[in-house]
Amino acid sequence: MSTPLLSIAVPVYNGEKFIKYCIESILCQEYTDFELLLIDDGSKDGSLQICREYEKTDARIRVIATQNGGASSTRNMGIENARGKYIAFIDSDDYIEKDHFKIIMDLKEKHGETAFILNSIRTVSDYERSVTGESVFSKDEEVSVMSFSAIPELHEKWLDASPCNKLYSLECIRENGLKMDESLSLGEDLLFNLDYLNVTHENKIVVSNKCTYNYVRMGNESLDNRYYPDMIGIMKRIHEALLDFVKSHEHTNEDIDRIYNAWFYKMEQAMKNTFNKKNDLNFFEKIKYNNAIMKSDDFKVAFEKTKGKIGTIYSLAYSSKSYFMVLLTDGLYSLKRKLVK
Repeated sequence: MSTPLLSIAVPVYNGEKFIKYCIESILCQEYTDFELLLIDDGSKDGSLQICREYEKTDARIRVIATQNGGASSTRNMGIENARGKYIAFIDSDDYIEKDHFKIIMDLKEKHGETAFILNSIRTVSDYERSVTGESVFSKDEEVSVMSFSAIPELHEKWLDASPCNKLYSLECIRENGLKMDESLSLGEDLLFNLDYLNVTHENKIVVSNKCTYNYVRMGNESLDNRYYPDMIGIMKRIHEALLDFVKSHEHTNEDIDRIYNAWFYKMEQAMKNTFNKKNDLNFFEKIKYNNAIMKSDDFKVAFEKTKGKIGTIYSLAYSSKSYFMVLLTDGLYSLKRKLVK
């Protein structure tokens, strides 16, 4: 088999119920000059066997089996084993439209050297395109071209973090020794992307505003349903890296405000995470933990830049520096929604 222009890496873990949708969507791509790396991360179900069966049917497929190390470890293995000039990632529980890579590779040919070329994302609840949301940079144009100064807006629209809708230069990754941080279970993809942008020589990002990547999100996959013991620490690391990146490039005060708005939202996520059932702290200890977050300088700065956007009631609740008041407000709004229904 000749060397492909594109390598597509798919981390696989216990995906026997849905991996076929992902693989089939890749194999029916209009763009065909690719290899498909199916990297099994120590699955305990029939995922590896399914991948082996597909490997027999298409010479473009290579299956790699490894011990369980997590998504970052598996993506790093994809980087190590890829033979293409470019690499793209797809999660095994997601699927893509048939023109996904044709659009990306056509844009690459048209725009030449760019830091990022990416497609927009559609959030779906199943494998029959039941749409629940879309992440698009602009609905007014097919393609948007921008500089790194647009990162705050890309972040606000959930387009900067995932590695799964982007095209990367393997040469750039390897020459600079870039890897996904395997010590993190959250946010490692955005940190990788910022590292990648920092070492590229082209201050240019191209976004296709057609949603061709289908991100499948079931109810139990929400951040609210997973427990991260050090979520606030991880979120702070992400915020600081993002803020440093924005400040090192052309930016406005509005750009900085956007980053702090995102930081406030991340702290909200972290405080909700405290009340995950897998956290062994009792109710009062959880309240105390979140109260400490609300009294921190980090929270104070982010809240001051965000409070005009979260409504009067929640502003009062967060101003109290008592997370019990936030929970009470959550309860009142939940009751209101039920009564309206």
